[in-house]
Amino acid sequence: MEHDDINIRMDRQRDILAEEHRDPFVITFFTYANQDIYGFVAKGSTGFSKYGLDIIAAAVSTLTINAVNSINQFTDDSPEVDMGRNYMKCIIHEKVSRDSQILLRSLRLGMEDIQRSYGEQYLIIEEIRVEKN
Repeated sequence: MEHDDINIRMDRQRDILAEEHRDPFVITFFTYANQDIYGFVAKGSTGFSKYGLDIIAAAVSTLTINAVNSINQFTDDSPEVDMGRNYMKCIIHEKVSRDSQILLRSLRLGMEDIQRSYGEQYLIIEEIRVEKN
């Protein structure tokens, strides 16, 4: 029964999303050839909107801010962080610790779940890979 309620709410949110046109959020992950993630840039509007549409903005904001705060709090890495209106960048220039790698992969997993739930028209995930690390 509880699972049905969640599906009904998700369907209602998708209907609301379909009513409004917005440019999608874009999150770009920076990776090395060995698949290690060393940073990201997230861009998109997080303005208030109708019930249902703002859930994507809230989720993206929460995940990105939590990832940066967790890297700063729980690792010895010192990321370059830049935040502005509708923009966040986090890049680790030195060797990425195992803990930061887990946190960045968790961020990517969360973004992929949002994209799977709501669609690429609302969240685009990109990857830029460099050959050396």
